[in-house]
Amino acid sequence: MDIGILRWDRRDGADRDQLGKAALAFCRAMRSSDGVHSARFYWANPDTVVVLTEADSSEVLYRQASPDLARATFALADLARQTGTESLFDARVAEATFRAAAT
Repeated sequence: MDIGILRWDRRDGADRDQLGKAALAFCRAMRSSDGVHSARFYWANPDTVVVLTEADSSEVLYRQASPDLARATFALADLARQTGTESLFDARVAEATFRAAAT
């Protein structure tokens, strides 16, 4: 299982309540995607939300968005700037990648 971490920083003047609702809608849209096991958001500080998504693979995290996910992404982007992206790979996948590179 792979994990995607997205960091969103509130735009100046954006309402925090609306930001939280947009992050929740984004997570719901992510959860409706095939191969996604969970998607939740957390407040890192009063101006930053972090979305943590667990999926079958990194391909699931980075494939073309469904229309619902695209709408949720743009709604979130209207309120916050995506300032960080991180992917954490399952140890099995990382080892297989390392071994493939060694040949």
